[in-house]
Amino acid sequence: MLHLLRSKIYTATSHKRWLTSCTYPALICGKCTHKNDVVTLCIGDSIYNRGLRQPEPWWETQYIATFAQLLAHTYPREDILYVHCQFPNEKLEEELTAPLGKNVRKILSVVHAERHYAVLEMDVEQQTILVCDGLTFDLTTWTAHITNISKRTRLIDIYAGTTY
Repeated sequence: MLHLLRSKIYTATSHKRWLTSCTYPALICGKCTHKNDVVTLCIGDSIYNRGLRQPEPWWETQYIATFAQLLAHTYPREDILYVHCQFPNEKLEEELTAPLGKNVRKILSVVHAERHYAVLEMDVEQQTILVCDGLTFDLTTWTAHITNISKRTRLIDIYAGTTY
């Protein structure tokens, strides 16, 4: 069930300099979100949505994240966890971390850096990470994302370094 809490309306300027309104409700769901994550969705008004249909502007991170999270919510699986990592360099506090559920075998994330997106698939059992990146950016582009997700899910210690 979808619970929308703490909805607020903010005004944002899109790439076309249109004044748009977006609502940012919180998605609270025990099946599609990690234990301590508060997932914020971006629901744009008609001007915002019309702007996304144009070929020129880049899709915004909040739009991509909302799309991915709603897919995870619509098709929940006990063996796959979707984790959004918008701020990979944030300093994590212990209360923002939680161990994976016992059935989780893979972690998926849509990550963003340098005006580009990639998909990470982390296989917990095989201890491998697949980076699907259409522009073949250097793998170090995604190191901070991988480290952040690994710490948030306690695959590595929160105080571990980032050497790969």
